[in-house]
Amino acid sequence: MTTATSTTTTCTYAIEADTTDPLGTYHFKGQLSSGSFSIDGSILQQPDGSLYLLYSKADSLNVNSLVIAPMSNPWTTSGPPVALSRPTNSWETHIRPVNEGPTVLRHKGKLFIVFSVSACESPDYSLAMLTFTGSNVLDPASWTKSTTPVFTRSDTNWVFGPGHNSFFTSPDGTPRSGTPITR
Repeated sequence: MTTATSTTTTCTYAIEADTTDPLGTYHFKGQLSSGSFSIDGSILQQPDGSLYLLYSKADSLNVNSLVIAPMSNPWTTSGPPVALSRPTNSWETHIRPVNEGPTVLRHKGKLFIVFSVSACESPDYSLAMLTFTGSNVLDPASWTKSTTPVFTRSDTNWVFGPGHNSFFTSPDGTPRSGTPITR
């Protein structure tokens, strides 16, 4: 996935490699998101193989919310986006109201979406979490938002802005998290 920006829109697009060389050429597959501003796309794949696009979408008031849309394949959304989380808590609105950078985490049979809150240039840029508690990932009522950030600044330890992360498995199979820390 890539994000392209013009003077009026920022949307998420899919591209596909022409070879196995990551430095090789690519070709356009399709536009995944629509609207005036959408960034930070990631894919949620359910155990049954169904695919969903998660991303941050700005509304007309410039509030970035997390949305989810069903996909018919890895480069085509097949339905309208549904808002899962809006920045409504004070800890999500430092400098400006932001929910962005959704990352899927599966752990011990549970499904989570970890995401960034508040403006990225703020020392209060933090991580929050949605926990899947229902039966339909497209139903906002099936998700429960954390009541506080799950990673946040620590002035004592000189940690500021620990937002935007990823989860991955190391070569030995150990789950890992990568969160850039501004010190």
